[in-house]
Amino acid sequence: MKKETNTISRRKFIDSSVKATLLSSVAFTGFPTIVPSGVFGKNAPSEKINIGQIGFGRIAMGHDLAETLRYDVARIVAVADFDSNRAAKGKQFIENYYTKKNRQCRLCRRQNLR
Repeated sequence: MKKETNTISRRKFIDSSVKATLLSSVAFTGFPTIVPSGVFGKNAPSEKINIGQIGFGRIAMGHDLAETLRYDVARIVAVADFDSNRAAKGKQFIENYYTKKNRQCRLCRRQNLR
């Protein structure tokens, strides 16, 4: 008696995997949509560059981030370092920067309202 085996070619497997992935992504997230720029205004997410800093040592703190944070189009969203102390220091540095920046913005808005 001949034993039946279910074999599938590599091409067929990849084809069906891609189709299943696409269908599941559409089912879970819905169809991708293009939102007009007027919806978000000047603060649209596509107007910012999200940056993740890998390594937070002397060069990152003194040069990389200091220069990057000068530009409003850049937004630091993550800091990673192998040394957990440096990673915590980097997180605190970024949080302090954005806290100070937001506080200054609120003060400027209040002064403009008067």
